[in-house]
Amino acid sequence: MITCWPSLYRPREGRPAQDRAIVQRVKSPRAYASKDDVPRWAGAEFSAGYRLLAGFVRATWIVLDFDKGATREQIADAFGDVYGIGHTTWTAGRWRVGLVLSRPVDTVEEQARVWRAGAAHAERHGLEPDFAAKGAAHCFALPARHDGDAYDHLELAGAFFDVDAALEAIPRPQPTETQRREPSSDTYERRFDRARRYLEKMPGAISGSKGHATTFAAAVAMVRGFALEPNDALRLLVEIHNPTCAPAWSERELVHKVRQAYQRARLPFGAIADQRRERRSA
Repeated sequence: MITCWPSLYRPREGRPAQDRAIVQRVKSPRAYASKDDVPRWAGAEFSAGYRLLAGFVRATWIVLDFDKGATREQIADAFGDVYGIGHTTWTAGRWRVGLVLSRPVDTVEEQARVWRAGAAHAERHGLEPDFAAKGAAHCFALPARHDGDAYDHLELAGAFFDVDAALEAIPRPQPTETQRREPSSDTYERRFDRARRYLEKMPGAISGSKGHATTFAAAVAMVRGFALEPNDALRLLVEIHNPTCAPAWSERELVHKVRQAYQRARLPFGAIADQRRERRSA
């Protein structure tokens, strides 16, 4: 079972669909004028179809993006013995691979480990997966193309991706001092609501007036300060921050800001959430 949304910007309107729907779409992609027009999908189910990490129910697929380039031959070599799909994406030279799991995974922690096992499998075959697309609540554009653009796909007909072997290969991480820090008492849903209110008070970006730095600061606050998953941080930036910017950012630009905040910012994960909670308890 997969979930589909009309667009990235309508995360509450998810509808379940059978696996064969995405398989058929890979065979016959539709043409769109803009990537923003392309519906989204995830190989997972969410409570009431609302794409939010706190509403994650179970995953039946893992999806890997290869944004730094891949070839049809590399994809076939790496995943020819696994059951799933592979197709080129909106940007030439990039591939996306979806692998069907041997059984559903119903916790975010196990989904992360299974995804990492899939990424390690790809790396052993010389591919470089995009780790910014690993989250359990991440969604992907349905197979699509511009009119006249080249498009390629593969139907992978091997065995289901072995969940139990993946969990054995990627053990549950043990706590360390350097591990990503989560706020200790707030639930993720409450932290998300607090992040929303915090972002509402942040300034919008104005072109020619350090606009890039302003939006990067907003992304850092969401991804690191409140330790939100990248997909949830992106949604808040789209819904709350972007309307205050002049001009508004494109989806691709905001995705890049979130990715930079996650990978490069130095603010500890959960720092703002913990600081504000400590003030309340003082």
